[in-house]
Amino acid sequence: MLFSKQDRIPVQISLIGRPEHQNLYGDGNWGGDTYYADYAGIVAKYACRSIFEMGVYLGYSAFAMMSVRQRRYRGVDAELEAAGSNEMAFRKLIACLGPLNDVVILKANVLTDAMPYEIVADGPYDFINVDACHTREGTIRQLQWAWRVAASGTL
Repeated sequence: MLFSKQDRIPVQISLIGRPEHQNLYGDGNWGGDTYYADYAGIVAKYACRSIFEMGVYLGYSAFAMMSVRQRRYRGVDAELEAAGSNEMAFRKLIACLGPLNDVVILKANVLTDAMPYEIVADGPYDFINVDACHTREGTIRQLQWAWRVAASGTL
């Protein structure tokens, strides 16, 4: 088995979460005991040191993945959900996790933009989270980006 509920690591999403999102996953804890605990558990179990995420939004999954231990994180988001969300996510991540973490979040649209040079140059990545554009075309495009920067054995 690649991953089980026993591998989950609860995460205090409340440190960065918006109050209106508290019951988003039905646990009253911003998904910190379930959904985001899976992210933390996976990167811990497989000792992922470098993460690339497409679809940062407010940085909840980034926080979960980075909260286990220091990692290199690169994220892209088009900011279609909320203007300025990349900067807000970056500030919250650094405030909660500390300045020693290597965090870069760039504005890019997977449907219309080329993959940012910084993402390619900083790769390859051990863990890639495809969560930006949930259309067929968007998913295909994200997978194309992922193949370009995936390390051998990437999750």
